[in-house]
Amino acid sequence: MDDQSGQFAGEFTGHEEVQLLRQLVEGQHEQESTLESVADLLRDMLGRFDRTIDALQTISTNLSTFLADWEAANTEPSNPATSAVLILKGTDMSGAITVDTTNETVTLGFVDDHGDTNASPPAAASGAALVVTFASDNESVVTVATDGTNPLQGDISVLAEGTANISATLAYADGTPVVEADGVTPFPAPAAVAVTVSAGAAVGDDLVLSV
Repeated sequence: MDDQSGQFAGEFTGHEEVQLLRQLVEGQHEQESTLESVADLLRDMLGRFDRTIDALQTISTNLSTFLADWEAANTEPSNPATSAVLILKGTDMSGAITVDTTNETVTLGFVDDHGDTNASPPAAASGAALVVTFASDNESVVTVATDGTNPLQGDISVLAEGTANISATLAYADGTPVVEADGVTPFPAPAAVAVTVSAGAAVGDDLVLSV
């Protein structure tokens, strides 16, 4: 390069516009480098996050297995039921309710030959579901219908003062008879429970005049 060309190049590179363009290019390179570093950092964080999630899932699986094994080892197996009992509002005594009662229920429980109330319900050899039908012998006083979510519970509706007996019959959905664990002995129906409906709370006073 001759002196004139060098002088021209020097003058050109010394212009403010050229210097500004050079700074912009260099700044862009720095920004690209910074963005790439940030991207690398994010990729590394995501990788660590994925490994953490995998580790937590493994721990959860192992914990579930441990709990299932522990419950199996520490839960006493229930004996097969030999009888059933109807329970009103958590007791096996006759119920006393009023015409204002709206949440009375009756539940069918099962008892084994030792008197334990955690017995397993009878099960059909075919696998058919156990169907419980509740009934009231005085439907002018109370009616009872199987609960929509608990097939072993009857929901009682109070209609008037009086007394009624609540009963339940057991059957399998496929029509086969309900028998005890020996497969021969007919399973006994639970004893009926009595319900007494009395007047509700007073809503006012009546003045009666007599002559």
